[in-house]
Amino acid sequence: MNCHEKKVYTNKKSANAAADVHNRDLYRQEGEMNAYHCKFHKGWHLGHPKSYDKNSTGRIFNILDKLKK
Repeated sequence: MNCHEKKVYTNKKSANAAADVHNRDLYRQEGEMNAYHCKFHKGWHLGHPKSYDKNSTGRIFNILDKLKK
């Protein structure tokens, strides 16, 4: 799904809250969701986590985001 079809959250806090609600749903059909910034919409969307196995910078940011929680 491209970002034009996704809900735009005005800030990271609200997007993370929506992702947390989704991730706590025991009956969800999709996998885990994360918030990510969209430069085109100047807001935040929810999406499935990217694989950071081959991207060291992405792995670092993912670890830092988890430590902030």
